Amino acid sequence: MRTPVITAVVGLCLLGGGLASCGKSEPVTAASSANHLANSPKVCPVDQVREYFCDALLPLVAALPAPAPYDNCPSSIEHHEGNHEPVPPVAVFDSSYTGYIRKRHPPGHNCCYSWCAPVAVKSLDDVLPQAGCTQPLAIRETYCLATLESGTSAPASDQLPRCPVAIQPPASKAFSVPPAAPLDLIATNSRRGLGFDECCYGWCSVQPGGSY
Repeated sequence: MRTPVITAVVGLCLLGGGLASCGKSEPVTAASSANHLANSPKVCPVDQVREYFCDALLPLVAALPAPAPYDNCPSSIEHHEGNHEPVPPVAVFDSSYTGYIRKRHPPGHNCCYSWCAPVAVKSLDDVLPQAGCTQPLAIRETYCLATLESGTSAPASDQLPRCPVAIQPPASKAFSVPPAAPLDLIATNSRRGLGFDECCYGWCSVQPGGSY
C-alpha cells in the first residue's frame, strides 16, 4: 500500500529482492547517504519545512538497512518526490515518522524518509487585493504545510510564530501560482482542530473559460 502523506508518493523500484536504481547507474552507498544527512537534520532551519515520503513497496533485503526494528527498510532512497524545490537527490530514513505512519496505516509496512526544503516566504505587500478573489471566474485554492520547526523570518502573529505570514505556494499544489498567498486562519485552525500541526494558505486562481 502506498501512503500519501504531505508529499506525493511513488513506488520504490524492486529488483532481485534489493533496491535498484531507476534510470540511474550509481547505486546508493553508505558514503553517498552520509553526504546527504545534512538535508535531514534533527531540526529544519528557519524558513524551511520538513517534507516526507513514505512507501510500502519494500525490498525483502536492504543492502544498507535502516536501524532495527526497521532494518527491512533501506537507509536511504533516490526515488522520492517533494512539493518544495529543490528536492535532494537522496532522502534519509526517518525512524520517528515511520513509527507514526505504521501506527496510522496498519499492517504497518511503510518506510518513511524526510528532508528539509526551503519555503518561498513572502510579504503581505506581495499579496494581490483580496488574494485575487475579486477577479472574474476566480476559484478558491488552499495549501497547507507542516509548521516550520525553527520558525520563520516573517511570522504571522504572536499566536502563530512559526507560520509565515505569506508564502508563494509550490507549483505542484496550485492551479495558478499567485505572487503570494496569505495565511488562512480558518483553514489553519480547522486543520489544527483535527490534530494536524500545519499552516494553511489561501488565494484565488482564475478559472479558464470553458472549464466550468
